[in-house]
Amino acid sequence: MDKPITIEDGEIVIENGFYDIPIEWYHQQCCDGPSLSSSGLRQILRSPAEFWKHSPLNPDREEQPEKAAFILGRAAHHLLLGEENFREHFVERPAKLDGSNWQSNRTACKEWLAEQKEMGLAVLTPEQVKSIRGMAGLLPWQKNCPNSGLANTPLINETGMLQGQIECSFIWQYDGVWLKARPDNIPLASNDYTDLKTSGVGIGNHKLTSTNAEREYFVQGATVGMGSSAVLGRVMDGFHLVFVQSNEQYATSVKTIEQEDIILGEDMIFVAIGIFKKCLTSNTWPTSTASANDAQNLPLPQWKRDDVRRRLDELRGAYGL
Repeated sequence: MDKPITIEDGEIVIENGFYDIPIEWYHQQCCDGPSLSSSGLRQILRSPAEFWKHSPLNPDREEQPEKAAFILGRAAHHLLLGEENFREHFVERPAKLDGSNWQSNRTACKEWLAEQKEMGLAVLTPEQVKSIRGMAGLLPWQKNCPNSGLANTPLINETGMLQGQIECSFIWQYDGVWLKARPDNIPLASNDYTDLKTSGVGIGNHKLTSTNAEREYFVQGATVGMGSSAVLGRVMDGFHLVFVQSNEQYATSVKTIEQEDIILGEDMIFVAIGIFKKCLTSNTWPTSTASANDAQNLPLPQWKRDDVRRRLDELRGAYGL
């Protein structure tokens, strides 16, 4: 596989390619025309207004606050996948500062946090650092616990499914719109792509089925597959998700998105692109309810109607009405 093309922060992408690009710049409008990533495509389908609220295309956009779970997920990806320059992005919060235990309301602690923010560093708590070690499978108690952390999961270690070109990006044009995909790793010896997902809740089959339906990971898989074909000329054979708990047992689970759902995801991408182009042309970004121009009926479900009627019959009998 050819080496990725290096793109510096602020440098504009002008042609289809396989790029080594800073993650912060990737999430901006890094191309010479409007661009969409997998998350943007999914937002457009839910509501163009949801996409527009935080879009770099919007001169009046609102900044999106970074939640603690997102910071933990980003840090875990850096360390668990072997991405370099971790300390250029993250810093661990000290347990003590100036000889005293950490307290968030202390002036010295507030000043320390402000300094880290000014330097562009995301702050990890000691608990988050322990969580990352647990997800890696490096806590002492985990050594005899199969599927507790990545290091203790035979399927991951035997197949090398998380080994490959780390955190590089596919960027290509489709129907006049730039599309972007950033697989966690681009496989060197196969056409099977794998994405790491951290989860603070259970990862049983029922939960993961619901999570895939809710977060539409199959659209992400379809985007990666399209990018692989457009940029590398390689047809994706499979899209696999490695889930790892960020707490408790640090359990892992490997799931494969079904091909039927990848095809469904591609259809969703095509529709999202069409909506995006219309919104760009009209500079109108509707909410999810904008198509309901007239008042809509709000009927009670039949079970509620039946329940009310039973209660009324009982009351009539009790009071002789």
